[in-house]
Amino acid sequence: MQPGSRAFLSLTFCWQIALMLCFPYDFGSFITFGTRNSTSLVQCYSTSIKSDLFSVLPITRTVTFTPRMRVRHIRVASKNQQKLSARIVEGGINREPSTPISIVLTSDYGGRLSAEVEAFCGTIAIARKKMSSQLRYARSLLLLVLVAVIGIVRVQAQPPNALSYPNVITFGSFGGSICYSNYITAKTLTTVTTRTFTFVPATALLYVICYNNLRLHPFNVQLVGGGLGSTTQTSIVLTSTTGKLVVSCDAYCT
Repeated sequence: MQPGSRAFLSLTFCWQIALMLCFPYDFGSFITFGTRNSTSLVQCYSTSIKSDLFSVLPITRTVTFTPRMRVRHIRVASKNQQKLSARIVEGGINREPSTPISIVLTSDYGGRLSAEVEAFCGTIAIARKKMSSQLRYARSLLLLVLVAVIGIVRVQAQPPNALSYPNVITFGSFGGSICYSNYITAKTLTTVTTRTFTFVPATALLYVICYNNLRLHPFNVQLVGGGLGSTTQTSIVLTSTTGKLVVSCDAYCT
């Protein structure tokens, strides 16, 4: 072995002895950023750093991550007997979510760098997300209830005398539940305007009512095809002689 190599090894050995005597290793030492005084914090990031190479000089590594929630507390712990230091060089505690955070880890006295980094986030974002989900569910439920109520109101047959409109034409005996409904509004250059509603009732057709609330625009109605009592295709033919046809028709079945 060359004299220079022996001198280098001796220097390295003396350096390590001096570190052990003057700067004793702190087993399980750790560095924290922020406070962890709330049980509502959850771990949102964790990683381990390990350097297998032994060095007489400080070893430095950088950990970078992007949290989805606001980071409240960061803990850096040594996993061996090496003394380490840590500092945040980008981002930080209580920054806006999606802001990258970079932490530089250093084994102050060389040796091997082995550490674990943990980040803990507040659950405010989780609560807001859960509340938003609950609001969406409540809105959907309210919409379903509203649709159901409208459906119930629509399927309840209305007798002719319940309509105070000036133009009402009915066929058959009032009863059953609504099985078809349609509306037309048309304006033409000719005096006579005709339109047709065609449908196939699922059950026997009992009652048809057509109406509008325009006193100056009366109309005529004819049932063509299957008609009352049938389950075959039925057409409601609407005719106006004023050049404007505005009519609503409801059909009721058993």
